[in-house]
Amino acid sequence: MTVFSPWQQRVFDGATAALSENRLGHALLLQGAPLLGKMQVASALAQRLLCKSATGQQQACGQCTACQRFVAGTHGDFRHVSFEPNDKGDKIRTEIVIEQVRLLGQWFSLTPQLGGAQVAIIEPADAINFAANNALLKTLEEPSSNRYLLLVTSRPSRLPATIRSRCQRLEFRVPA
Repeated sequence: MTVFSPWQQRVFDGATAALSENRLGHALLLQGAPLLGKMQVASALAQRLLCKSATGQQQACGQCTACQRFVAGTHGDFRHVSFEPNDKGDKIRTEIVIEQVRLLGQWFSLTPQLGGAQVAIIEPADAINFAANNALLKTLEEPSSNRYLLLVTSRPSRLPATIRSRCQRLEFRVPA
């Protein structure tokens, strides 16, 4: 079970409440200042969306096959998109490129392997380049049921308004 800071718990509770009331959007924008634990919450939320046993506002059970595969990094219905090596393989790219987003869109069109949800995290979302943003827009405009895209960023203003407007925002606020 993940232990959250109060500002993380508020965001997680809001998202799971929306999920239990069937109000959770297919695209979530987890935004706020750096170092507030956005990725920790995104990961816990992804596991919760994939969990076969959790209900209501609970965290993922940690015991079912889906949770065990998620923790092991082998869940077929989860993707984490971030910086990858360049074509030569000698450096890590500084942006998320169109090939990555196109592959994600193709993956979302497949039937989930475990018959539940499909969840992808893009982090940092503000590193998506111009061409990849256009490809992402296509994925956001054609949502399938039980598919969730979590965009994690500390600089939401760097995302195009067309992307931000299609996301349900989960705001991390700096604690007092």
